[in-house]
Amino acid sequence: VRSWATADAAARAAVLEVDRRRIGYIETLLRHAGFPDNEARGRAQIFYWAFIGYALSEQTLPKAQQQAAIDELLRMTKR
Repeated sequence: VRSWATADAAARAAVLEVDRRRIGYIETLLRHAGFPDNEARGRAQIFYWAFIGYALSEQTLPKAQQQAAIDELLRMTKR
């Protein structure tokens, strides 16, 4: 769908809306964890970019590397 959205306005609108809602949800979780608004917003965007990059990647990682990456992302959520 993301590729389709580069050429179709309706698909692009749908992707942008889904992205907005997902980032908003992550931002809310970070605010509830005690991050100030601007920090929660920035981190939410970074986490979402990481998710999109992973989702679009054709290369799978061994379980240990996946867990190490997840652990590092979780470390970033701590104050």
